[in-house]
Amino acid sequence: MQPADKKRSQNNSREQILKQKELMKEPINKFLNEVDSEGKIKFPIAVKMRAYEVAYPDAILKDIRMAQTLYHEILWRKKQSEKYLDNWKRDTPVDMRDKHGLIMDKEDCYLGYLSAVINIEAGVTSLRSHLIANLLNKCGDHLMTLEQYNDFVLEIQDKLKAKTGLELFPDKIVIPVIE
Repeated sequence: MQPADKKRSQNNSREQILKQKELMKEPINKFLNEVDSEGKIKFPIAVKMRAYEVAYPDAILKDIRMAQTLYHEILWRKKQSEKYLDNWKRDTPVDMRDKHGLIMDKEDCYLGYLSAVINIEAGVTSLRSHLIANLLNKCGDHLMTLEQYNDFVLEIQDKLKAKTGLELFPDKIVIPVIE
């Protein structure tokens, strides 16, 4: 190692030590790491909090629940769109009611169908974005392995295709045509 490189390395190490000391002054680090005069953790709940964070990764569970919520919202909207479409196409009087309890007319059913179809596409986009931007970023060996992530996404993709006919990650972009 050249003398200039060695000096640069020492400066970087010194800066890292100073930065670490600054980080330890933050409230969360004080709470989790502060020790009493006997060398024991000052706040007993901090020990439990540390163990919980390692053993039960809430962030992963929250993102999994969110993905499942988005998936079920898509299914619900698919059912709603089918109801709206059925009521719009049939010759008998409409039997659907709006949020105020009033019977809808055919035009309202058609608008409800259009809205549901658009919201389904938006839901699939949200689910896709959530799986990539939120859940994948939290994957690692100690939280959720990449294999577990792969299995989870494949399961959602297969269920979505089977129940709605929609592709989570389509090979090509298809612009939906509204009837």
